[in-house]
Amino acid sequence: MPDTTPYALTQLQVQLASALSPLEPLSQMNPGTGEGMARAFDMYSQYIGKSHGYRGSVLNFAQYNGVENAIFASGPGAGTDGPIFCCELQTPVGNLSTDAVIRAQFAGIPKQAAQQEFVVMAVTDALFQMGWSEGSSTATMVETVPIV
Repeated sequence: MPDTTPYALTQLQVQLASALSPLEPLSQMNPGTGEGMARAFDMYSQYIGKSHGYRGSVLNFAQYNGVENAIFASGPGAGTDGPIFCCELQTPVGNLSTDAVIRAQFAGIPKQAAQQEFVVMAVTDALFQMGWSEGSSTATMVETVPIV
């Protein structure tokens, strides 16, 4: 493989407080062949569909796995896109947990030339307000304020 090739995830599970996504970890994934990617593609399709008025995804399964690109050339690593993992975590109201745990495993150690990025986006329906007493490093007031 060329030095610039990013490595795919072979396993994934995300946790925030007691919420897990997916409940049964994604494992034995191989985007180049599509093996083990059906659940990940289903999670992606459901998430994209819900956030876009239940319309389908713009990527088909081959494009999602990075096998087919925009000009329909195909083969492992030929794609212009790759897997996007969408994990939805819903914690109980009032939960102030801020530590997200991502259990993931790459197919190998990405080389520096690959410039591989791991981007995590978090969306919440409330803002946290914290207050401190003068001279104290511990918050004395923590409350959640719903976003209207």
